[in-house]
Amino acid sequence: MSKKEYNDDYIIDPVEKEASFVGGYDSLMRFIVDNLIYPEEALKGKIEGKVLTTFVVEVDGSISDIKVLRGLGYGCDEEAIRIIKLMPKWNPAIILSSKSKVRQQFVLPISFYTPTDEE
Repeated sequence: MSKKEYNDDYIIDPVEKEASFVGGYDSLMRFIVDNLIYPEEALKGKIEGKVLTTFVVEVDGSISDIKVLRGLGYGCDEEAIRIIKLMPKWNPAIILSSKSKVRQQFVLPISFYTPTDEE
C-alpha cells in the first residue's frame, strides 16, 4: 500500500489539521492589533467595520493569493492586505493519515473600529 501523494498545486479541504498562525489565535489577533495602522481617510470619514480577506497558506507556511472578499474602502482594504503580507510563516495544514503538508485557503476578517473616549 503506497502513501497518497498530494500535488502542491491543489488546495485541500477539508484537512485533518488546519493551517494555523504560530502561537495560535490569540497571537494572530495580537499581531493584527500591533500592526494595524488605521487609514487616515477612514478615520476622517468615521468608517468602521470588517474587511473580509482570503489567502492561501502554502505547504511551507508562506502566504499567497491574498484577496479582499468584502471591503470597506477608504484605505482599509489596502491596510488589511498590508497586514497579511507582513505575517510570518504559518504552520501549514496537514493530512494526518499521510503526514502530508498541504495548501489551505483561509478566510480572515480584519476589524476596523475607531477608539472610543473610554479606551
